[in-house]
Amino acid sequence: MVSNPERKVVFTPQRPWDVLRLYADPHKFIDLCAWQPKVSFDEGIKSLMESESGRNWEEVYDEKKKELR
Repeated sequence: MVSNPERKVVFTPQRPWDVLRLYADPHKFIDLCAWQPKVSFDEGIKSLMESESGRNWEEVYDEKKKELR
C-alpha cells in the first residue's frame, strides 16, 4: 500500500475464472458518439499522478466506504 509500507501484498494461486488480460478499444464508442478525448492517455495518467500523489489512500478508501453505508 502506498500509505502503509508495512502492509504486504498477498498473492493467491490463479483460479480458472481469473481474467488474465483486458484490452480496451475506444474506437467503437468514439465512432458511435462522435466523441474525442481532450488529452492523450499518457497526459491524463501523468496529470492524475501529479494531482493525487500526496493523498492518503487509506483515508480516501475509509471515507468512501462510510459514504456507501
